[in-house]
Amino acid sequence: MSKLKTLHESDGILGVLEKILFRLKKIFWSAYYRRRFRAFGRGSIVTGYISLRGAKKTIIGSNVVIEEGSSFFVSDGELVVGDSSFIGAQSQIVVEGHLTIGERLSLLKNSQISSLGNSRIGKEVWVARDCWIGGKDLSIEDHVIIGPGVFLIDADHRVDSSTGQISMHGEIHGPIRIESNAWIGARTVILKKVTIGSGAIVGAGSVVTKDVPPHVVAVGVPAKAIKKLG
Repeated sequence: MSKLKTLHESDGILGVLEKILFRLKKIFWSAYYRRRFRAFGRGSIVTGYISLRGAKKTIIGSNVVIEEGSSFFVSDGELVVGDSSFIGAQSQIVVEGHLTIGERLSLLKNSQISSLGNSRIGKEVWVARDCWIGGKDLSIEDHVIIGPGVFLIDADHRVDSSTGQISMHGEIHGPIRIESNAWIGARTVILKKVTIGSGAIVGAGSVVTKDVPPHVVAVGVPAKAIKKLG
């Protein structure tokens, strides 16, 4: 009995020590990166080492949590991360233009946002694990849910010539718009020149090549509206 008690006490002490070390780690890394960002809001924390390029072009709001292993690459323009956002481990934000993110973004583990132009993400947007969101002209409005493994791709290779190396044909870009309160199901692919209407739901595994009207359920390859929401 005394041996079990000793083991429990030992586990308790180890748990307390782990919490103390984790807290000290957050204090150290937060203080270190606070000086590197252009702005680093009150109450924001960094839990460990992150990859950072273009720090002086990056503004971090208040009460933001940035997990160890995440990356910020801002080669041109400016990145603004809104208050109370969460940037998960191994996630990436790449900016070659301007990207403004509203408050309370949740960007979960191993997801990437890449803005090659002027893009905007609204408030309280949820981006689940393993997503890739990229383009020159992206707009995601407030309260959007993006499920795991979703791809937003605003470009195609040109196929108007059958000669020469296809990678040298250039690209065609088009804007992507996701309006407020839309829900994008897991493993969905959304292509260029597409608008997902407000309150729409896109079923898992769909490929969206045309606009989805507001307040409908759309599924399939290519996605088509199958139900009007009340």
